[in-house]
Amino acid sequence: MNLIDTTYFHTSINIPNIDSISVSENVIMFIDEYEPELMLDLLGLNLYQTYLSNPLTQRFVELTNGTLYITKTGEHKKWKGLKNTIGSNKYSLIAYYVYFYITRNTATITTGIGEVLNKTDNANRVSPINKQVDAWNKMVRWIYELYDFLEEKKSIYPEWQKAYCFEENYRLINSMNL
Repeated sequence: MNLIDTTYFHTSINIPNIDSISVSENVIMFIDEYEPELMLDLLGLNLYQTYLSNPLTQRFVELTNGTLYITKTGEHKKWKGLKNTIGSNKYSLIAYYVYFYITRNTATITTGIGEVLNKTDNANRVSPINKQVDAWNKMVRWIYELYDFLEEKKSIYPEWQKAYCFEENYRLINSMNL
């Protein structure tokens, strides 16, 4: 079962026509593919498998929905969770990740002759790169908070080991790929 659904795609990560069945089904397919990939990368196999088998235990409710905690140095912090709600809007680092891949994969159409752009009437196509960079960097900052939380709470999440690929795969990017 996924942590997010189509209601997480709004404001800066809006997906046009998400209320239509075909668009909604497409977004759900992306969630089905990319949410487990990200969760496995972030939590590692042991913690992710334990999380999937016991999602309603207190420690995983706090991981999912956030919690207040005190660091080893006495600092009060708030972990906002893998997903959260502000007002009536839902947010998740997973949604930013999925949005990045949706926009990357739908920027062109694959045909028998290669990648092509749709021709548009009364509009000019522009690159999605700025929105992709924004979504990716919001996700990365959220991941940094997750890792700070998990480092502080190693005794509660003993299965967690920082992924070897973290620095390589989840770093801030810019539109010039520098």
